[in-house]
Amino acid sequence: MNRRQFLAASGLAAASPVLAQAVETGARADTAPGLFKHINFLSDGLGFDPREYATLLREAATARNLEADYYSNGGLITELEQKFAQLLGKDAAMFVPTGTLANHLAVRKLAGNDRRVLVQAESHFYNDSGDCAETLSGLNLIPLGVGRSTIELS
Repeated sequence: MNRRQFLAASGLAAASPVLAQAVETGARADTAPGLFKHINFLSDGLGFDPREYATLLREAATARNLEADYYSNGGLITELEQKFAQLLGKDAAMFVPTGTLANHLAVRKLAGNDRRVLVQAESHFYNDSGDCAETLSGLNLIPLGVGRSTIELS
């Protein structure tokens, strides 16, 4: 069983008590019947079909007067960043759309001018991010020994 299969199986087991309630509840009261009845534990994202996604977009767009943003500058993204900066007690925060991109930016920043980066052999960044560090930032990821998270000095 690989890691993704394990996560899917454990997610289903953990959620089984609430699945029956979710199916009974069915559609949200303010939307068309038959929408939002599935739960996706097998892949990234929410797994909405086009009709469900369009319904959510319509609800979000009509909920309040939204200021447009331009490539994540201004509008809702700026509000989100300011709110998180406030919650974390920081001067600023940055929204990135994926955890993979967040990991990449963090490793790139921490590496500075160094091109070689030591990473855990089992890490998500090393195993599941393709060659993004090498391709986008010229970083050479060097995995530590399997099952090891540190370097031992001889």
